[in-house]
Amino acid sequence: MTDERDGVYTMAVAARLTGMHPQTLRKYERAGLLTPSRQQGNQRLYSAADVQRLLRIRYLVEVRGVNIAVWSWPWRCRIVWTRSGPTRLRQNSRLLSTRLRK
Repeated sequence: MTDERDGVYTMAVAARLTGMHPQTLRKYERAGLLTPSRQQGNQRLYSAADVQRLLRIRYLVEVRGVNIAVWSWPWRCRIVWTRSGPTRLRQNSRLLSTRLRK
């Protein structure tokens, strides 16, 4: 019996299930929004929980207008633009983290 956190979907399948480009999945992984498991050959495997999380992220980005700004220095406080106007990256990150937990 598999746990919903067990990686079962390849990146191509997870991308198709979520309607996202594989590069977007890589970007979200680099940002720390999810951590897919890895096979021996370092191939990413996404769990059912990962797919649900990606669908939630997609909803927040496309419907709610949350801006997921990904930089190599995420602790820097940068100005980003959201539908509600300019805001600080930290505030935006906190909002995203809170909504992902729900």
